[in-house]
Amino acid sequence: MAGIKGVNASDQVGGEAWGIKVRRRARDLVRIIDHGYMELAEILYTVCDTAVDNDPKNASVWSSWGYTSFAEWTEEDLQIGQRTAERLRRIWYDVEVKLAGQLTREQKKRLLNLGMSRVRELIRVLSGSNADGWIEMAENITHAELCTVIALQLQKQQKHEQAQAVGTDVGGEAGGELPPPDAPDDIKRFKWRNFLLTPEQLANVDLAVTRAKEMADSKRGGHALDLICLDFLATNDFKLADDPEMVLRFLAKYERLLGRRLVVLDPDGWNVEYGIESLEKLADAVQKGADDDDASD
Repeated sequence: MAGIKGVNASDQVGGEAWGIKVRRRARDLVRIIDHGYMELAEILYTVCDTAVDNDPKNASVWSSWGYTSFAEWTEEDLQIGQRTAERLRRIWYDVEVKLAGQLTREQKKRLLNLGMSRVRELIRVLSGSNADGWIEMAENITHAELCTVIALQLQKQQKHEQAQAVGTDVGGEAGGELPPPDAPDDIKRFKWRNFLLTPEQLANVDLAVTRAKEMADSKRGGHALDLICLDFLATNDFKLADDPEMVLRFLAKYERLLGRRLVVLDPDGWNVEYGIESLEKLADAVQKGADDDDASD
């Protein structure tokens, strides 16, 4: 713990003075998390792994600060979410414990300079033997592209390991590890699109994507979304966005799909924008009904 700024080597690990200094430094680092994330990651990992007075018989040190869990401490004392805290703690473990001695000083420096978001993704595939390739790639592509490369590589790794288990795989390296892709050129063909959706919109999107996957026998969300968009374009004759008849065509299509008649009013002037014929027929039916009642009287 001597490496944590503000904490003296003479302070008893897990003790009161040690705890005060560690908590203070953690709060400071939260405010500069993009630059001090590894130091904060070390503190989070150490606090979670350290018992009160450094006695393994005692509970974790955060319990002496009045908290009932690690998540409660990070959320209330540091104001960072549980997921962020756990990710930081995992980064420290993977880089400083799991990969201890496997990375050169230069590799580690380049890795940490990539920032918390990229390091968090890279530790899923990083090893001493493939570090140069992955770090170089991460330095030259966007975060979104890196996430896609890693996701595809993990899928490839899983298939490789399954094939090795049954003795049918001839590729990859000894020990089952695949090297990183040679270059990100192929992945740059892919583009990301992000949309904010209400819960109701998300439900519709999820249902449509699931159905499209089933119909196409595909597991790829992007493929399913493309099919949905193609169907939309193929089955609608919309013109330009300022086409005054665009909304009318849209409403007519949904009348056919629902088997119902729609009436649409202008919310400002309350003028009938669509369905005037339906209203006229309804009015005629109501009038005819009234006339029949008068006649029967």
